[in-house]
Amino acid sequence: MTAGDLVFISGAVGSPESGGAGSPRGFRRGSRARPEGAGSGIEGRRAISQNLVRIDVYVTNLDSEKLCIFREVRDRWVDPDLVPASTFSGIMRLFDERIIIEIDAIAAV
Repeated sequence: MTAGDLVFISGAVGSPESGGAGSPRGFRRGSRARPEGAGSGIEGRRAISQNLVRIDVYVTNLDSEKLCIFREVRDRWVDPDLVPASTFSGIMRLFDERIIIEIDAIAAV
């Protein structure tokens, strides 16, 4: 959705295709699919990842390993020197038990 010069991406979700949601491999796969997908949605509106101004991330069963994995994936998606304002929250469960991560993002284009 767009509003003026802002692009809103809401409810981008990821689930592991294999490896199990609780495994590092499964979380890496789930978190990789969505940030890149959200980024391509913004780029489709003639913006680039540097236009991101906010990212909100919700992760099930958050631990320090998942936080490190997400940062590694995110740093391939955005410039590590220009990380947008963000919230990274651990939650019990999302709307579907197979979903392990949800991302909302705002870009100024």
